[in-house]
Amino acid sequence: MPTAYTAMLALDSKAGQVVDLKTPILTYIHNMYSEREARDASDEVSTIQRLRTEAVGTQETALPPRMKETLARYYRSLIAVELRFPIGKELGQTKASQSNIHHEMASVLFNLAALMSQQGVSCDRDSADGLKQACVHFQEAAGVLAFMRENHSSKIETPRPPDTSPEVVKLLEKLMMAQAQECIYNKAVIDHKSPSTIARLAKQTYIMYSDVERGLSTPILVHYFETPASWRGRSKSDPFEYRVWVQLKKSLYDVETLFQCLGSTEEVIVWVQLKKSLYDVETLFQCAKGYRLNKQIPEEIAVLTEAFKRIQSTKKLAKAGPPEFPPTVARLQDAIQLAFAKAEDDNAHIFLERVPLFLNLPSVEAALLAKVIHPASTRLLDASQENLLSTMVPDSCAKAISKYTDMVDNLTRDALDMLEKSTDEARLYLREWELPELVDALDNRTSIALPDSLRLELEKIESVSGVLHLKGVLAELGEMQKSVDADLFHCQDVLGEDAHKDAECRNKYAGK
Repeated sequence: MPTAYTAMLALDSKAGQVVDLKTPILTYIHNMYSEREARDASDEVSTIQRLRTEAVGTQETALPPRMKETLARYYRSLIAVELRFPIGKELGQTKASQSNIHHEMASVLFNLAALMSQQGVSCDRDSADGLKQACVHFQEAAGVLAFMRENHSSKIETPRPPDTSPEVVKLLEKLMMAQAQECIYNKAVIDHKSPSTIARLAKQTYIMYSDVERGLSTPILVHYFETPASWRGRSKSDPFEYRVWVQLKKSLYDVETLFQCLGSTEEVIVWVQLKKSLYDVETLFQCAKGYRLNKQIPEEIAVLTEAFKRIQSTKKLAKAGPPEFPPTVARLQDAIQLAFAKAEDDNAHIFLERVPLFLNLPSVEAALLAKVIHPASTRLLDASQENLLSTMVPDSCAKAISKYTDMVDNLTRDALDMLEKSTDEARLYLREWELPELVDALDNRTSIALPDSLRLELEKIESVSGVLHLKGVLAELGEMQKSVDADLFHCQDVLGEDAHKDAECRNKYAGK
């Protein structure tokens, strides 16, 4: 039987209409590329059209795993389309209220997150394995919503549908994470974890639902939850019709759409406040159990007294809430009263200790175990897995390549101009130095090529044996240098001896 602990919210998928993407895309390829490329891309564009038709038309009949893969693959194909074609009013359907590919991509991601939340709600959350599976689904839904908010929500044209706005998506992301944390808490209860551990998990669940409650007070969210009829009554021309509402699962095992719609803002806020209040009281109750195990009966009495006060507010809220809450709140109140009576009796007859003030007791530290599972970690939305339209060079890439080619040509032209200028300057300097003519003259060794003055000098040298004579002169100069160096060293030695003898005489006869 569903209880307040197992009742959770799921997102309904956005409804959509079949839209012809094939004709405008192939027309664009024919006009901008060529007729041959349009023929080659026809099958791949047909695949994209089929994926969209399946994503829109089989939401109610397809099994969740197949629908999940269909939505993911259609999103990956949209990435290929976004890179290559300027989806806008010229290419899209003129009757659509949003001719923006980011609106289409955000809608696909919203439906993917909705499907994951519905999978989480449909799990058997009375068992540990079912709770574990539900937790994963809620964390994946939160990851998809976060991915949608970071990459597409802010790029949608105005007027932006509220359910794809960053504020609403952030709230739904927080709601999914709160429910994931709640699944972890329920699994800890089933696994009979220690009261202190359960109390910490309950405290974090209380904090996360409090955050959701604060998010509901923003103006755009108040308008978003205000009129449930508007969720289903948007324009039929919208490729993805704006239709989303938060629902409460009434049966854990019925896969059909058995939901109670939380229509007004007040009903949604009451539901979130009930969850928040329930886990606030549950934190205190589990904390009291911990004091009981540690034989701290006075502290247990103080905590149970506070828990009983707070559950009175929970009872008032439960009267206006879904039918699952009043029985759960009543059972929790009975358990608190029973534990309180036992603790008071034990303290009155056994422990006889003074009951401290609740404000003087240490607060429970929250334990956050739920983590967002980002699509990147599962490669669910990794566009590299798709090869659609891979042979077509995106227009932006073609422009980038053209720009790069122009830059290379300009750099090459500048380098050639600099080289030509440097060559002219070098030629002028060579002419000033009569090069390379002088070098050629020396290499040729001909009297015809030499100036008269230089030729006479060379003839004079050659008349006295030429180079051999110069080598002999150099050898004589070397011997003379050695002789002079030897005489110089001898003179230095003689002078040094004389200076030494002079110093000795001075020291010897200095006083006489």
